Amino acid sequence: MKLSKLLSVLGVQCPQEAEITALTCDSREVIPGALFAALPGCRADGRAHIPEALYRGAAAVVCAPPLPAGVPGAPVDDPRTALALLAAEFYGRPADGLSLIAVTGTKGKTTTAHMLKAILEAAGHRVGMIGTIGAVIAGEKVETKNTTPESYELHSLFRRMADAGCSHVVMEASSQGFKLRRTAGIQFDVGVFLNLSPDHIGPGEHESFEEYLQCKRLMFRQCRQGLVNIDDEHCQEVTAGALCPLRTFSMSQPADYRAGEIAEERRPGFLGSRFTASGPVSGEFLLNMPGRFNVENALAALAAADMLGIGREAAAKGLETVQVKGRTQ
Repeated sequence: MKLSKLLSVLGVQCPQEAEITALTCDSREVIPGALFAALPGCRADGRAHIPEALYRGAAAVVCAPPLPAGVPGAPVDDPRTALALLAAEFYGRPADGLSLIAVTGTKGKTTTAHMLKAILEAAGHRVGMIGTIGAVIAGEKVETKNTTPESYELHSLFRRMADAGCSHVVMEASSQGFKLRRTAGIQFDVGVFLNLSPDHIGPGEHESFEEYLQCKRLMFRQCRQGLVNIDDEHCQEVTAGALCPLRTFSMSQPADYRAGEIAEERRPGFLGSRFTASGPVSGEFLLNMPGRFNVENALAALAAADMLGIGREAAAKGLETVQVKGRTQ
């Protein structure tokens, strides 16, 4: 892609032209023709690695001002957001053709994402998934470095998923992903909030619990509709300032989606739970995982699937057959 076309998404005109072959924010990954985004980090400033990137053949640089003299590219106030917007453009805006579901929370993201993937697949959809244990594209496992990958990796995965025929993508949306603007510019069809408790506080992550909470809150500013667990004590704080309509789920109080009458289901070859849902999706469900906390995750998956227009039959089949690597094995 021509540099001028790529930078136009930022509203930037570049007098020097170049053919851009790749995007990266890691100078060690630069290949000839790559655009290198020099990002601010918690331990180092990416600008310090611009010489190495140029030595390795970078054709352009995006960084905080000033841009080194004679180097094609653009100085930008927010390099992280710029990289996310450039990545979407470079890969042909694949997210626009996918139904995207974000799941965030301190605990349960991986399990809930797998449950939702199983439900969507039971409904006949081809589903991509991105999260803690990597990415899955049409059954193929792809290693990733972070729960929510860097923006250029994320849009590359979306491109591969779209090309593989995926219609839906379920992704774990981490607080770091929002803080570091990896999902900037993405509009999720459904954003799911599970819970919040003190975690990921310290050097290289979040300075305080308040910052951790603020980062989780960002999800509801880039969703078409949100789903929240009102049993969590931080629910109102997390949803403050939401820019989308919200639906609720609960195990213990009035909500749009409810679950109760939980019983252990144990027989040869099966260790799980039986529960009753009420609300837009109602009736008895069998879950291929034991524990009240997994029923709560299943309720979130059921509700999100309903918000996507998935019927009860597919939801029941998905929950009865779902398996999550490392959980209940």
